[in-house]
Amino acid sequence: VLHIAEGSYQGTISWMRNPVSDVSSHFVFGLAAGERAQMLDTSLTAWTQGAGNGHWVSVENAGFHTSQFTPAQVEANAALYAWLLLTHGVPPLLADNPSQRGLGWHGMGGAAWGNHPDCPGPANVALRQTILNRAIEIAGGQPEEDDVQQYFLAHDPPTDTYWLCDWMFARGPLVRGEHPSNIGTCGHWLN
Repeated sequence: VLHIAEGSYQGTISWMRNPVSDVSSHFVFGLAAGERAQMLDTSLTAWTQGAGNGHWVSVENAGFHTSQFTPAQVEANAALYAWLLLTHGVPPLLADNPSQRGLGWHGMGGAAWGNHPDCPGPANVALRQTILNRAIEIAGGQPEEDDVQQYFLAHDPPTDTYWLCDWMFARGPLVRGEHPSNIGTCGHWLN
């Protein structure tokens, strides 16, 4: 599901890392430089589109609903969708309502998804076919090597403490840290 952050890349990441926000998405993409952050493992539920939370992978794009995704954002979304096609078997289709499968957008969920009809904005909804075409092209060839900043939340049941893994590593199979002592999969655990 495509979203618009109504703000900046770093600001969106900071807000999601704030425990009082009660919001999250799986990915956040920047405007011009192709910045890509993974906030949650795709096996976890993000709190980003109400009733659709448990059924969709979500990406917040920096910017505002009155503007259009940059070429770097189009490419980032296409690369992500190509990965979802290959890894999760997501169909190469456009979704226009929550009962369909494919590349959707936040506003398609109506009131059940938080009533955000302008998310990610009409110009960005119109870019879905371009994103899908590029994703199919990427999935048919070799995906580009890139870095994705990943953040994973882990819970330590004995102490009822939550930890955030903050680490940069090359694209590949996603690995979620399971415990703060598992430092091999995580660069920095933040309490």
